[in-house]
Amino acid sequence: MSAVLTLAIAGRFRHDIVEAIARHARASEAGGRCNRWRLAWCYGTLVQSAEGGLDSRGRLDLGGLEEVKTDMALLRLETAEPGRARQPFVRRDRTGPWAFCHDGAVRHPELLDPGNRVAESSDPSERLFLHVLGSFKPEDPAESLRAIHEALPAEPEQSLVLMSPDVLVASRWQAEAGEPGLWVGEGRMVRLVAPFRLEHFEQLHWTEISNREVLAFTRFRHELE
Repeated sequence: MSAVLTLAIAGRFRHDIVEAIARHARASEAGGRCNRWRLAWCYGTLVQSAEGGLDSRGRLDLGGLEEVKTDMALLRLETAEPGRARQPFVRRDRTGPWAFCHDGAVRHPELLDPGNRVAESSDPSERLFLHVLGSFKPEDPAESLRAIHEALPAEPEQSLVLMSPDVLVASRWQAEAGEPGLWVGEGRMVRLVAPFRLEHFEQLHWTEISNREVLAFTRFRHELE
């Protein structure tokens, strides 16, 4: 059985925080089957990425992350599946660089409009990424993403995270409330968006996000209404 965990981090943090989040998420009941990871992060006006799998002892091999310097990152842990593209998708668009994760299955990819953007894989989630880019407004991130969700009533699993060097937007958008959930852990210098509370990080205060809600953060960690 496959497993997928998507986590986003915004604030002031070092690479060791990213590594700790990855290891404790995989140590959870939901993450135990994950055998590969991919990280996208903002560096200046760029979005960079790195990926890896397990080491010889069956633990996440996170070598190389000591070079990561950022204040916004998007992490994906998942079970490898043949022919499935790795998320986060990272793309240099005419509107700038973006990273994107989608938690769910696209039921009707033919109804999505990528415009003149061309997907680099056959994964329907990438088509959703391109559809979102066509209407997303960085100057009004929460409301524009909410409008995109509401305009896709035929898609029951729309929860996603979209990140650029300027803004990070996360949504919990499902036809019915329930799993997967969405939680925000808030500390003095960092916020962590995760599918469940990571109890190891006792310094974070956790709040569950209601279904059909959108969160948006600027690069400087101010939450937008």
